[in-house]
Amino acid sequence: MEEGWGAAEIAEAFHRAHQRRYGFHQEDVEVELVNLRLRSVRPSEARFPAWRKSRGAGRVPGKTKVLFGVAGGDLEEVVCPVVERESMGIGDRVVGPCLVCEEDSTVVVPPGWRGRVDGWGSLVLERVKS
Repeated sequence: MEEGWGAAEIAEAFHRAHQRRYGFHQEDVEVELVNLRLRSVRPSEARFPAWRKSRGAGRVPGKTKVLFGVAGGDLEEVVCPVVERESMGIGDRVVGPCLVCEEDSTVVVPPGWRGRVDGWGSLVLERVKS
């Protein structure tokens, strides 16, 4: 273990945090580590391959009927375009309602939402109306 992260240091940090939050601490009580979470972010210079840059809107091979829930618990049937995800490139956009289909998943873009392919090739959805 790196210096500063031994059991004694973790227990001391816990007691300090407990004192700040609750106004007291009990150093004579053993500290038990129940959950541990780690978040790591690593910057990268990698970019999505150039061949995935936008070639225009994604290919729409057809349409299908989809049921969407609306206020009051009712369902509404909507005819939606089906967009092939592999035909989309960086900068391409879709407007809901639509389905974006891949070999192993389907993204539902509900009414009032839109999506765009970001610089990493991820499909980012954004609500455009409540």
